[in-house]
Amino acid sequence: LASTARFMPGISAGYYVRSWGILAEYGAFSSPAQPDLETYLKNIQDFTSRNINSTEWKTNYFLAGIGYRKSFGSGLQAGIDLTGGVLNMKAPAYSVNDKIDGTRSADVNQETKTSTATENSLFALNPGIRLEWFSAHGPFGFNIHAAYLRAFGANEVSTYYRDPSKLQFDGLSEQEIRAQVLKAPIIESSSRGPVSNISFGAGISLRIGRARKSGTQTTGTGSENQEIKH
Repeated sequence: LASTARFMPGISAGYYVRSWGILAEYGAFSSPAQPDLETYLKNIQDFTSRNINSTEWKTNYFLAGIGYRKSFGSGLQAGIDLTGGVLNMKAPAYSVNDKIDGTRSADVNQETKTSTATENSLFALNPGIRLEWFSAHGPFGFNIHAAYLRAFGANEVSTYYRDPSKLQFDGLSEQEIRAQVLKAPIIESSSRGPVSNISFGAGISLRIGRARKSGTQTTGTGSENQEIKH
């Protein structure tokens, strides 16, 4: 469980008739892995070698579903969305070995890989809410939103590393630190990755469409229908 500010690019498009509509969305984001490689290597990088493919979880998704919008006037509207579809996760993959004898210190989904789950597409649901405001009923607006993205069907990915949390580093030589690391207890665990994600964010909205409104305009010769388009 982690909470951090991250840039999560995404785009969604919807077609609405009155309050109800259909929509599709695409998004991508990255998530930190455990253990964090930069922190893990802080005191042992001088006598280790690394084989790094990726140090974070990489996730992208394409979803479609339905949405509801309620207008409150003055360009303000609230919405509820429910989308579902395909999600792909790519697990972190790296290994850390001792430079002298090759003893492995850490391996995340690399040589000890035990799952192909992240190579397959998963099913995901993404209920969300949003609040939008369009200035002077213009095409551009600002939105804030919250969503819960949940993926289903992920298998576990292996993680293996020597635990350095109780080792002493201050005042010790490189050889003494290395000897501690090689004797450190081994932690083996598994993870399904970031299958549950709660997000809160903001973005830019663009509204394109046409609305028709019937009315009468009094002239010298009678009345005629007037069509207003935007």
